[in-house]
Amino acid sequence: MEINIVNITSDDVKELYNCNKTVLPIYYYKDQYLEFINDFDHILLKAVDKDNIFIGYIIGRRENKKRFHILSFGVYKQFRRQKVGSLLMSEIEKHALNKFDSIQFISLNVITTNHIGIKFYENCGFKKVRLLEHYYGLNEHGFTYGKNINMA
Repeated sequence: MEINIVNITSDDVKELYNCNKTVLPIYYYKDQYLEFINDFDHILLKAVDKDNIFIGYIIGRRENKKRFHILSFGVYKQFRRQKVGSLLMSEIEKHALNKFDSIQFISLNVITTNHIGIKFYENCGFKKVRLLEHYYGLNEHGFTYGKNINMA
C-alpha cells in the first residue's frame, strides 16, 4: 500500500475528528484541532493512501526546549499492521527535530491496559518512564513512555 505522510490543515479537521473519535476513547473537540494547527509548538500529521483517503494521524507538541510530547495518535483499524503507525511515529520525530533543533526527548502517555499499544511503542524505541496513577480515571492508570533523540 502506498502511504503518504503530510501536514494536517484546517481542511482536514472533520476527518481528523472522526478518526480520533473512532479509534480512541479520549478525543479533542474540532476547535481544539484548529488551535493546534495555528500554534507553532504543535505538529499535526496525517497518513493518506494513494487516493488521498485519511487513514491515520499523529499530534505532538513541544513541551519545553528539550521535550516533545505525543498528544494523540491513531490509525483506523483496517489499516493497522501495515506500517502506518510506524511511518507516522518516524515522521513526527523527524518533523520535531527539524522544527525544534534542541529537542532531546520525545514522550507519550498510554493507558496501562493497552498492551498492543505498549508493545508498539517499545518496538519504536520508547521505554517506560513512570506510572500515572488514575490518569485515565479512578481505576485507570497510565504510563509515560519516553525516548531519547537527537543525542549526536
